[in-house]
Amino acid sequence: MKRFRMKSSQEADGDAFSTCLSDLMAGLLGVFVLALAYFMLNVGDIQNQYTGNTEKRNAMLKEIKAEMKQYDVDIQIVEDQGIIRIPAGVLFESGEADINGEGAEHINELSQVLYRVLQEDTYKNSVDTIFIEGHTDSDPIENHPRYRTNWDLSTERAINTLTKLEEDNESLKQLKNAVGNPIFSCSGYADTRPVTTDEERKAENRRIDLRFTMMPPKESSR
Repeated sequence: MKRFRMKSSQEADGDAFSTCLSDLMAGLLGVFVLALAYFMLNVGDIQNQYTGNTEKRNAMLKEIKAEMKQYDVDIQIVEDQGIIRIPAGVLFESGEADINGEGAEHINELSQVLYRVLQEDTYKNSVDTIFIEGHTDSDPIENHPRYRTNWDLSTERAINTLTKLEEDNESLKQLKNAVGNPIFSCSGYADTRPVTTDEERKAENRRIDLRFTMMPPKESSR
């Protein structure tokens, strides 16, 4: 004959606690899954926006290159870095930072092209900053009356390039990014960022780079 035993109050309380704990854990798991899904959706949105920004930047650089080619200036593009590259020999004499006659013409042409492209509806308010960067090779400067080191030379070249751009097209001075900051900036890197370590190709390290950065993606409204 089977005997049935009534659960004690402690056992009943234990069962109730276990049930509550299981419900709580299930609820927390549900919240975690929802939060993870929300996070993944936002990450996907941001990745898509960054990809879109990169594609837009590359299209803009190609348009600038195509327009400059009409002036017989074959500038280089480094897509993965967002760079328009101008060999220093096009703009400057060896060891100097003053823009030469031919270089002045090219800077004037570039100033018009830059402003025209940046004002297109497709690209307007998309650019955060255009960094104008001066670079040299590793040959040391010796006994120069104006430049003590390649740091001086590269920085002066960047400053003179920006100054000439804004002198030739004063509208460039007025360009602001989407948060109201000036678009243009400049800096010199001496020989610290070479594009090649091949001594026979060191002339490639002497250059002016225009590095385009785009405005960061907006946070998703979800």
